[in-house]
Amino acid sequence: MQEIENAIISNSKINYNQGSNFGGGIQMIKCSKVILQDVEIIGNKAILYGGGIYLQDTNLQLISCKIQFNSAIVGGGIRFLNSILDAKVNQNDNIQVINNTAIVYGNNLCSLPTKMKIKYEQNRKDKILFAISSSNQQLTKINFQLIDEEDQIVKLPNRLSTYPEDFNSFEISNYFNRFQLSLEKKKNLILVLQQDFDEFYQFNLFSDSDTSGQIQIQQKNSFSQYIQTDKYTHQLNKYILQSGYSNLLSKNSQNQIYKFQIKSQGNLFNVQTQLKFRKCIQGEIINKVGQDYYECYLCSINTYSLADPYSNNNYKNTCKECPYGAQSCFGSQIIPQQGYWIQENYPNIYYCLNTYQSCIYNTASNSPCSEGYTGPLCESCSYHQINSIGEIKYFSKKGKYKCAACVSKMSQRDEILITVFLGLVFLGYLSYQIASNYRKKEHEIE
Repeated sequence: MQEIENAIISNSKINYNQGSNFGGGIQMIKCSKVILQDVEIIGNKAILYGGGIYLQDTNLQLISCKIQFNSAIVGGGIRFLNSILDAKVNQNDNIQVINNTAIVYGNNLCSLPTKMKIKYEQNRKDKILFAISSSNQQLTKINFQLIDEEDQIVKLPNRLSTYPEDFNSFEISNYFNRFQLSLEKKKNLILVLQQDFDEFYQFNLFSDSDTSGQIQIQQKNSFSQYIQTDKYTHQLNKYILQSGYSNLLSKNSQNQIYKFQIKSQGNLFNVQTQLKFRKCIQGEIINKVGQDYYECYLCSINTYSLADPYSNNNYKNTCKECPYGAQSCFGSQIIPQQGYWIQENYPNIYYCLNTYQSCIYNTASNSPCSEGYTGPLCESCSYHQINSIGEIKYFSKKGKYKCAACVSKMSQRDEILITVFLGLVFLGYLSYQIASNYRKKEHEIE
C-alpha cells in the first residue's frame, strides 16, 4: 500500500508470506490513515525490515489484531519509521503483538534504538567516567550497549571493515540462507544493511554547558569491535577522547556534562553521563595528533619532561633526552647512575665526590640516596627511617661521610608492646597498693 489517504482492512488473514525486503505481511508507505480491524498477521518473513508490517510515513491504528510469529532482521512484528502507531498496542488485550523475532533488534515492534546503556566499572556508584586522551597510555574504556523499545540489547553486527562480506554476521547469514538467495542478491542486501547500520557508527559527543552553543564532536565509524567478554558491548575509539580533550583545552575546565548522541535516519537518541577529562600532568606533554586533536602524551623511555604541560600557550613543550649522568628516565622520573645525585623536580645531576657508594637511587622510596643517607650529595645521615613493614631503623654518623645502622634500637612495634606491658604492670602495682592500704586501715579501726 502506497500513498493512500484513508483505508480500512478488516476481517482478514495475512499469513505465511515471505520474500519481501520490507514488510513480509503488509507494507505501508506514505499512507495518511490506515485502520486494521480484526486482522490476523501470522508467520510472515521479511528479508530486512518488518516481518509482519512495515510502516514508513504512515498513521496506523490497530483494533483487535493478532500479529504473531513473524520474523525479520529488524522489527520482527512491526517496523515503523516516521510513522504514528496507536499507542495502546501494548496495553490492549485485543491487540496481540507477541512472539515475533528479530535478528538485530525489535522482536515485536520497533522504530530505532531508544537508549544507550553505559557500562560502568564494577561496583562504581558515582556513575562518572574518567577519561584521558593518549596514544601511549592505557585509554579510558567507555563500553556501552544500544537498547531498543522493548529494553532489549541491540545485536549490532560486528563491523570489521567497509567490505560487505566482513560486515555480515553469522546470525544474518543464517537468516538469509532461509530465503535461498543468490550470492549477488545477498551482497546487495548486505550493502543496504551496511548503509542503514552505518548510521549507528556515527557518534557525536557534545556539551550542554556551552553558553555560546553546543560544542559537537562528531566522529564517523567511532565504534570499535565487540569487547571480548561481551559480544554486543562496544567501545568508543580513541578519536572521541582526543576530540573531547581538545574541547577541554579550549574551555580550561575538567568537569563538564557531556551527552553521547547517535543519529539514525534523522532521529537522535542520547545518554547523559558525567565525563571528566583529567588534565595533563608532569611527565606528559600536550601533543597535537591531527587537526584540532590533542592528547596527553607520556614521555617514553629515555625521555622526560619536568615542565608544566600548560606553561607554554602554544603547547610546544617537548620530551627531552635523559641528562648526562642518568641511568634512565621516563615521564617525570630521572634515575641517576651510581655515584650521581639529583634533586627532586630538577634535571641537573651532580657527581658524588665524597659519597660515591652512597649515591645509589632507592626506587622503593624514590630517594636519590641509599638507606641511611639523605641531603645534598647524600652527605648527611637520615637518623631514623621507616621501612616498608613499619619498622623504624636508626642511623648515626661513623665518620665524616659514613652512616651506620644502630642495631640496639628496637622496632616501632616492639616499642609499643613494651610500653603497653609496662603500663599494665604499673596499673597492677597501683591496684595492689590501693588494696593493701585499704586493708591496713580496716585493721587499725578494729
